[in-house]
Amino acid sequence: MAIVSVLKGALRGQARSRRGAQGLAFLLLVIVALFLSVVSERFTSVANLSNLLIQMAPLLLVALGQTVVVLAGGLDVSVGAVVGLATAIVASALPPEIAVPLALLAAAAVGAVNGVLAGPLRLHPIVATLSTASIVTGIALTLRPTPGGNVPDFLIASANERILGLPLAVVWSAGGLALAWWILSRTRLGLHILSLGGSTPNARLNGIAVQRRLIAAYVLCAVFAAAGGLLLAGRISSGDAMAGLPLTVSSLAAVALGGTQLTGGIGGVLGTLTGSLLLAMLANGMNLMNVSPFLQSILNGVLLLIAISFTRRRQFGL
Repeated sequence: MAIVSVLKGALRGQARSRRGAQGLAFLLLVIVALFLSVVSERFTSVANLSNLLIQMAPLLLVALGQTVVVLAGGLDVSVGAVVGLATAIVASALPPEIAVPLALLAAAAVGAVNGVLAGPLRLHPIVATLSTASIVTGIALTLRPTPGGNVPDFLIASANERILGLPLAVVWSAGGLALAWWILSRTRLGLHILSLGGSTPNARLNGIAVQRRLIAAYVLCAVFAAAGGLLLAGRISSGDAMAGLPLTVSSLAAVALGGTQLTGGIGGVLGTLTGSLLLAMLANGMNLMNVSPFLQSILNGVLLLIAISFTRRRQFGL
C-alpha cells in the first residue's frame, strides 16, 4: 500500500505539467528491461532487439494517432478497424500507386466521420467510433473475407529489410514519431489540440474553432492508423481485415502507460513511444519465457486499468 501511495503521489506531481507522467513511464520501462535482461539472455541479443523494434512499429504508429485524439479530449476505438481496412485495400488487385493513396484517403474519410459524430453531432466518442469500427470492419471483410492478397513488394521490403543494419521499420517509427511531435509541438493545430483537451470552454472563448480542430484530430488519428496498417500488411505480406483489432486496446494502453491522461490535454508523443516500447518488451519477454500468447491481451487490459487508476483529471484553463 505504501508503494501504491508513493506512485500515486508521484503521478499527480507529474500531471501538473503538460508532459504528464512521462518520467515514471520511462522508469517503468527501465525496470522491465532490466528484469527481462536478467531472466533471459536472449533478450539483449541484437537479433532479438531488432525483432522487437520491427514488431513495435505498427503499434507505435497507431498509438501516435491515438495520442493526438486523446490530447484533444477524445477517444478512438475504430483504429483497429482502420488498420484492417488499410491492409485489405493495399492487398487488393489495384496498382500500388492507387492502392496506397486510396488506403490513406479512406482512413481520412473514416476519421472525418468520427470527428463529425463526436464533434458537431455530440455523440460520445466511444459510441461514435465503436459504430464506425463496426461499419469499417464490415467493409474490410467485404473486400478481403479471408487473409491473403498481393501486398506491393516495396511495402514488404520496407517492413522487413534493413539498411546499414537498421530495420527499415525503425525508419517508419522515427518518421511517424517526428511527424506527430512536429504537429503537436510546432504547429498552431497542435497548440489548439492541447488547448481543446485542456479546457474546451476556455479554447472556445479564445476563438479556437473547436469542432474543426476536433475533426482534424480524428482525421490525423485515422491516417496514422492507416500508416500502421500499411506497415503491418508489409510485415505479414497479406491483407487481413481482422489483423488490426488487437491494436485498439494496445494503442490505448500505450498512450495511458506513457503518461498521457485519457481525459485530454496532458501528455505527449515521447510518452507514447515509452508505452509502446513497454508493451512490445512485455510481449517479447513472454515469448522468450514461453508464456502463452493469449495472456498478452489480458496483460494489456490489466496495464490499461492500472494506468487509468493511477491518473487523475487535472484541467488547464477554466
